[in-house]
Amino acid sequence: MGKLLTSVKQPFYLRCISEAYHHDISTFQPMKKNLLLLLLSLLIIGCCPKDPIETARYALAEEELALVPYQTGEKIRFIHSGGYSFDFEVIEDSVYWKEYHEFCEWNCCSPEYISYQVRKTVLESDYPEFRIEIELGEAEYSYFNPRIMNLNINYRHFAYITIDSTGAFIPGENAELYDTFLLAGKTYTNVIKKPFDFHYFMEDSSGIFKPESILYSPDAGLLQILMTNDETYTIDK
Repeated sequence: MGKLLTSVKQPFYLRCISEAYHHDISTFQPMKKNLLLLLLSLLIIGCCPKDPIETARYALAEEELALVPYQTGEKIRFIHSGGYSFDFEVIEDSVYWKEYHEFCEWNCCSPEYISYQVRKTVLESDYPEFRIEIELGEAEYSYFNPRIMNLNINYRHFAYITIDSTGAFIPGENAELYDTFLLAGKTYTNVIKKPFDFHYFMEDSSGIFKPESILYSPDAGLLQILMTNDETYTIDK
């Protein structure tokens, strides 16, 4: 004999309450999301004033600009200590303005700011693969005071050369300044020898050779890169 199957229908008023509850939940979620977006937009608009106020403007002095003797498109011949020669090409030499704000939080900054000028010069070679960036003015309004000339190789090896308000190099504990310097049979003036200050991602790399120091002159620019294995890359002109 077959089993009788019965179904119990939910009372009408309970079905109404259940449907209303699920409807309210389903409509509340997108409303909640829209409300959060609205509040976030108001917060951003409220903390970022429409009329910023420039309180000062600092341009690089001619003496500072003269520290970097490169022009876009220029090629400079270098020679490796093993005899291989190659060219650095100046692919960028730009001067532009940036803003410095005393206080910023959650992408919201004080309306008052200082404008300062930056010069960025980039040299590249195909082989060996070098990208050398030289920056003036960038660190003056950061944590790297006093003003410096920043040189980095391949975004990993950084040397900071301190300069004074007249654009002259300042020798320090780990920097040597020479009135004249004889290199590859040619004499250069006002040459600084500067070890690299730090290397990214290379703390435990005693067995890997890397750039150790540079020779630099305002008249000729980069003169030499000395590696930790005593190999050199030297200007050839």
